[in-house]
Amino acid sequence: MFISKVKAFTKFYFDIAIDNKLALIFTLVFPVIYQIIAERSMNVTNEYEFTSTIMPMTAYIIVSTALNGVTMPMIATRDSGFIKAYYFASGSRWAIYIANLLVQTGIVILEISIFTIFMMVMYTYFSLKIFIVFLITTLIVFPLISLGFNFLLLMPVRQTSLSIIATALLLGLLVLLNLKVSGSLYIFYLVNPYVFIGGVFQLFLKLYLSKLLSIFIVAIVYIIVGCISFNKFDLQDRGRKA
Repeated sequence: MFISKVKAFTKFYFDIAIDNKLALIFTLVFPVIYQIIAERSMNVTNEYEFTSTIMPMTAYIIVSTALNGVTMPMIATRDSGFIKAYYFASGSRWAIYIANLLVQTGIVILEISIFTIFMMVMYTYFSLKIFIVFLITTLIVFPLISLGFNFLLLMPVRQTSLSIIATALLLGLLVLLNLKVSGSLYIFYLVNPYVFIGGVFQLFLKLYLSKLLSIFIVAIVYIIVGCISFNKFDLQDRGRKA
């Protein structure tokens, strides 16, 4: 019964995604333009240079899709009153969330595929191994990061105001990616989704097992925060001020 509800909502969100093709294009525009302007002259000759060059914008695509494809639409449907109707129709808030998450996971896989292939052509560096690892990393981290952003669902503001906070968060966390942190503080640094994505990617690419425990702990934190926040998410629009 639950699976049939998820399937029904998945088709619903898929149809919405098909009608909103501009969202996919817009998510790719900034990373592509940034790479062309900032990194076009870089001479990429090996695996390390290629991955370190495109990793920040690859992570940006994943984080941006998690925020703007999963978290913000959930708040928008709450503010419009639709999510309450969806809940009454299905009897399960998680069926709604999982359905959208599945659709957005497919979208972000497509985005990462297009971006990675474009970067390989631009830098004339081709590696099937790197391409596959990027896709596996995306498939694993995207649901976790989406859950991690669920804490925004508890903020008592409308989607219009929260969009400003989300944008600041999206760019602010990207800036913090340049911090150099080691030792016992690393696990707190790893909570930054940009850092987490890079850590998981390196784990699969180089089998850096020394980071496995830290990554596992942060993943559990994302899951716990996500589940608790969504369960406490008020589905009713209570006339909150923008």
